Amino acid sequence: MPKPTLKAPQKPVEEQLTDSFPLFLSLVWKSLDLPSPTRAQLAIAQYLQNGPKRLQIQAFRGLGKSWIAAAFVLWTLWIDRDKKILVISASKQRADDFTIFCQKCILEFDWLAHLRPVDDDQRWSRVSFDVAGCKPAQAPSVKSVGITGQITGSRADLIVFDDVEVPANSATDFMREKLLQLVTEGESVLTPKNDSRIVFLGTPQTTFTIYRTLRERNYRPFVWPARYPKDLTGYDEVLAPQLVKDIKRDGHETLSWSPTDTRFSEINLLEREQSMSRSNFMLQFMLDTSLSDALKFPLKLSDFSVLPLDLEKGPSDLVWGADKETQLDLPAVALPGDRWHRPKTVSEFVPYGETIVAVDPSGRGKDET
Repeated sequence: MPKPTLKAPQKPVEEQLTDSFPLFLSLVWKSLDLPSPTRAQLAIAQYLQNGPKRLQIQAFRGLGKSWIAAAFVLWTLWIDRDKKILVISASKQRADDFTIFCQKCILEFDWLAHLRPVDDDQRWSRVSFDVAGCKPAQAPSVKSVGITGQITGSRADLIVFDDVEVPANSATDFMREKLLQLVTEGESVLTPKNDSRIVFLGTPQTTFTIYRTLRERNYRPFVWPARYPKDLTGYDEVLAPQLVKDIKRDGHETLSWSPTDTRFSEINLLEREQSMSRSNFMLQFMLDTSLSDALKFPLKLSDFSVLPLDLEKGPSDLVWGADKETQLDLPAVALPGDRWHRPKTVSEFVPYGETIVAVDPSGRGKDET
């Protein structure tokens, strides 16, 4: 008779929850009477657990990024009650809502009862609270603050920036520069531990979003749009690895513009596309800022044709072109993807018919004509 195979003993539930944030998230969803987490939600959970020390998550509206982040805060405290967490949002009210949600979960879920306050001296307010069993410290277990609030003086092992960029505080270069200075304060209050982390959750507003600058500062993005993009330009090295794997397996043409998750059906997405402007849909659901900026900045480098000319002769006719064949290797200070191009075809060179001299008059100042 064949020898019976020995199965490895199954870990206790507590250890399984400690080892897997996606499993912890599934239990939170079940306790909230929500459907099981979708593929996109589980992918975000995996990235939060296994991602780098500094990361940012961009996903389409309605996916539940903030809810997942709140569950991640609870999971962090589940593993270590002495962790200090700072939640920062664009407004104080939004940050407080995040903290209150975490508190309600602790109070209502029996399996989180060990985190509930045990005495009246323990901090427990909508602004900050401590969990039971944590060591005495000046910093609370969880604290919420608005981006313009008092961040200096805080200390945290985990900082969650939840939608700090909104149209009201990122409309101009000056406002975005000020916002960048405020979020940079997170580096000053982060504790110098090997497992300390900073997490950004949000949706970019323009190409000049602070999230692009943060990417240059080594905050690695994780982007999950509502549909598989028709054009992968702009998604290089930022598209969620699960979606990249799908495209390599099934082909870009096959998956192009099909939904990436079950959160919104095809019909639901079509309804939203019809009711929203195209630029708004591409921004909020596809996380693609190129169309939004194309509308704001209609004049592009690719509209021009660059050609070296002789002083005596020039082409009698040109054919405009802007593809890979006509692209020139010249410095381009422009929107992402915009480049200089040469003409598609050039006719014979003939002598110039006339010379026009133009003067731009200045009435005053050092450039007065």
